[in-house]
Amino acid sequence: MRLSAGILMVRKNKQNSDLEVLLCHPGGPFYSRKHLGVWSIPKGEVPEQEAPIETAIRECKEETGITVKGPLISLGRFVYPSGRKEIVVWACFQSDEPPADHQPPTVEIFWRGKKWTFPEVDEVKWVSKDLAYRLILPAQKQILDSLFSLPLDNLDLAFNSFSTNLFQSNDSSSAQLCR
Repeated sequence: MRLSAGILMVRKNKQNSDLEVLLCHPGGPFYSRKHLGVWSIPKGEVPEQEAPIETAIRECKEETGITVKGPLISLGRFVYPSGRKEIVVWACFQSDEPPADHQPPTVEIFWRGKKWTFPEVDEVKWVSKDLAYRLILPAQKQILDSLFSLPLDNLDLAFNSFSTNLFQSNDSSSAQLCR
């Protein structure tokens, strides 16, 4: 089973205080006309030499351009219905906007007899809870369920009460988690 790690960014909407999450639309021709049920949280496959939390933080930065700064809440480990992929996810309360000039990583694929290069992600945006459930991959709806099952009436309090602080180690090569 492949292991991936990701971060679900969460914020309060400035106009109405409703919760929003940050989702990514995959790039490439297969997804160019697909909108519902194809978006994802920022995530990536965990390399052997990297801890899942490190992968999650790195992938969030690579795919969205946003540096994870806030405390993290573990949302758990989720197995895709296919049984071939497991994803470990943290939530982060942070309201940064993706930089307008951000260039996400690219992926090379062979399509229609040619080699093509596409961005991994072609759009990143904050969406409401209701829209998130319509946009996100069906296999990732359980991640939203986990987030929205938390006592989030006061989001700031929830993140301060249940969070894990992240510190860089002295050698800057790995992240350490401290409660």
